[in-house]
Amino acid sequence: MKILIMTLSLILASILGASVVPEQPTDSEFIAFKVYHHAVYMQTTAEQAGGTNKLLHTTRLPTEGTDAVVSPALDHIYSKAIIDLTNGPVVVEFPKIDKGRYYSIHITDQEHYTIYDEIHPVGKYVFVRKGKKMAVSEGEKVIVSPGDYPHLFIRIQVKTPDDLANVFPIHHAYYGPYFTNCKDEVLNGSKVEVFVFAYKPKGIELFWSVTRYSALTRNTIAGKNDLFNAYNTTPDANGNITVTFSINNPKDGTYWMPVNKDEPYYFVVRYYKPDIAKLPPKPCK
Repeated sequence: MKILIMTLSLILASILGASVVPEQPTDSEFIAFKVYHHAVYMQTTAEQAGGTNKLLHTTRLPTEGTDAVVSPALDHIYSKAIIDLTNGPVVVEFPKIDKGRYYSIHITDQEHYTIYDEIHPVGKYVFVRKGKKMAVSEGEKVIVSPGDYPHLFIRIQVKTPDDLANVFPIHHAYYGPYFTNCKDEVLNGSKVEVFVFAYKPKGIELFWSVTRYSALTRNTIAGKNDLFNAYNTTPDANGNITVTFSINNPKDGTYWMPVNKDEPYYFVVRYYKPDIAKLPPKPCK
């Protein structure tokens, strides 16, 4: 949170040409904000789903720049639920999904701390409240929650827009945000920037993606391509893809990521099931 505030302050300073001193919250203020924000989110999610213990599914990719999520991913869709353990354990059964499609669960407590996560879960999982005697059947994987309302988050990979229909019948990732170029200058639409990404990055077991966002809205840009990944690109002779961030199409054989004129932006590189000790470096030449 503090890093984000400082980064946004730098962006504003570059736009306004002024010296901006970032306001940093205390640790207690940060924790209080996080808990309150997550509580409101959980209440809203339960209401949208029609109650607790009910899955809420997203059905489209957030490409119009109006999504409620900051820096929304464009390579998977979500399902989520607020689990209610006040009346006893809750069992969720996950189907077997083809290993070629990224699929994961991420479970957090009421303060947004991770309780459990797994890629390609299969079978019955039972949620129980810590400190309470709750019956569990043989063969069920037990997930212990410190509170009454754990949050279940499911990610399912979408390879291309046409692949979305294949996901409906039925994700562990590292997110690397980049706000500066290879000279550590704040990214801005007034300047052409070129980045080189390995098509098959070492240490990444599943897949990767690069998504660009407006730094003003922290969202996608409506009407423009926002995403490149292994499913809409092909590597060059060196096994790389080169992406040009610019106002106009460079038409030079690189992949064009359009940006808005004189507007700051950033991009996020997502690596799914990575070896944290072998993460790829900043994608500079």
